[in-house]
Amino acid sequence: MPLDGAWRKNLTKHYHEFQSQCHPDISPQDSDVSAYLNLAFECLKDPVSRCKYLLTLQGVNTNPETGGTQVTMPPAFLQEILELNETIEECDSNLERLKKGAEEKFGAKLLQVQEAFEAGDLEVMKVRVAELSYLASALRRIGNVELDRSLRD
Repeated sequence: MPLDGAWRKNLTKHYHEFQSQCHPDISPQDSDVSAYLNLAFECLKDPVSRCKYLLTLQGVNTNPETGGTQVTMPPAFLQEILELNETIEECDSNLERLKKGAEEKFGAKLLQVQEAFEAGDLEVMKVRVAELSYLASALRRIGNVELDRSLRD
């Protein structure tokens, strides 16, 4: 489960190569292939989606809506996320510092996911991926606050 920027560049390069061959404007008979390629690229370029996909390849379904089991989150982590969300809402300054801290936590959690994957510990991986998802959501909220502030200024 590579995490480096080179892997992402390689993914993007291959995606563009394949799209140039099967895009509906170039090859109308391949429109379904192009649509699936788009879905695959969107899934693989996002770390959380990629991790969830890797779990499904191992037969692990964490989506209760499709018959999977809900992941039991560690209470300490949920408290940390609650406090982070409250801080995002109340943050008048230092939003950049808050964002940097959340990005560092996201990166550390992603490494924990990779370690669990490499060790074959799917139970730990499930929990770490769920935690990663919460952190990704917090980062999106920070981005939304940044956007709102830039539009006001």
